[in-house]
Amino acid sequence: MTISDGDLASVSIFSGIPRPELEAAGPMVVRHFIDRDRLLVRDGERRTSFAILDGRARIEVNGVVLTIRGPGEVVGEQAFIDDLPHSADIVADGNVRALEIPPETMNRLLLNHRFARNILSSLSHKLRQATNDRYRRYAERERLFATFGEQLGRRHRDRLLEDADDFGRPQFRSNVVVMFTDIRGYTSVAHTMDPMALAHDLDRYASAIVDSVHAADGFVSAFVGDGTLSFWGYPGVPPVSHDRILDAAKRVIRASRHLTLGGQTVATGVGLHVGDVFMGNIGSAERRQYTILGDTVNLTSRLESLTKEIGGDIVCTAAFYGTLSGDHQVGFVSHAAVPVRGIAEHLSLHSLEVRDE
Repeated sequence: MTISDGDLASVSIFSGIPRPELEAAGPMVVRHFIDRDRLLVRDGERRTSFAILDGRARIEVNGVVLTIRGPGEVVGEQAFIDDLPHSADIVADGNVRALEIPPETMNRLLLNHRFARNILSSLSHKLRQATNDRYRRYAERERLFATFGEQLGRRHRDRLLEDADDFGRPQFRSNVVVMFTDIRGYTSVAHTMDPMALAHDLDRYASAIVDSVHAADGFVSAFVGDGTLSFWGYPGVPPVSHDRILDAAKRVIRASRHLTLGGQTVATGVGLHVGDVFMGNIGSAERRQYTILGDTVNLTSRLESLTKEIGGDIVCTAAFYGTLSGDHQVGFVSHAAVPVRGIAEHLSLHSLEVRDE
């Protein structure tokens, strides 16, 4: 057996077993692996087991990492207890030195009551670890649904679940496109309506916006009265072209024209801007919300208000307009030196009247 006493003592499944008894069970060989080498293959014909001496190994199924095993831990032993093929790939995470325990040796060792008890103890530890890991995954899943269930489209929400990312981590992000929508003339109509009828009409309006934003892989951050705040640029979601975002804004405009508020056709104004934002879960221990904040968000809200003043269904900044393709710039009207409330300098803006298709 080419293993030192120190290495032997570091492996928990050999605890309390004299070296002569281990040697009598059969040969064991120290092997070396480099990053991404496979120690074991899922469902493969060859069965063996390893005690990790140095380094780490990933337990993977279809490329998804289930857990990590490190020095002193054993991998592959369950196949001998169940008498089944290995249920996962064991992949070296960097350089790994491991003691291979061949099938014949493992089967003889399992007849040793001390070894069998050590194996049961190891499996019990892994079971407790798996239970804790599952609890964390379920807790993270519930947290994601609570935070993103109605804000992000199902396709990206499900992928984020698989990635197990820290979804609500506060951070600053650049090149985030923000869209703010608002119903024109809402106040004058809403106060005359029956509350249930108002809720019904607003639900239909909100659904049209959510569908349009999610179809363009956007994130609906908040409903603010009769307005909505959406954005593109959430970490982990692939970038979306600004042409596609403008198309989503046009769909919002067109969809609203098929809706009514108190019997009157809904007219929607949209503001679009791109810039830096803060995003993350904020609030108290009892009430938290994922949102975006910053000058970019404030300016976008004011752009929407300007649709009433300078005309057009959509008003955007030069920063957003300049990223559009030539085809998508068609129809915009340019406005130089427009005063914007809360902004010291006058801005160059662009407005678009959306035609029905």
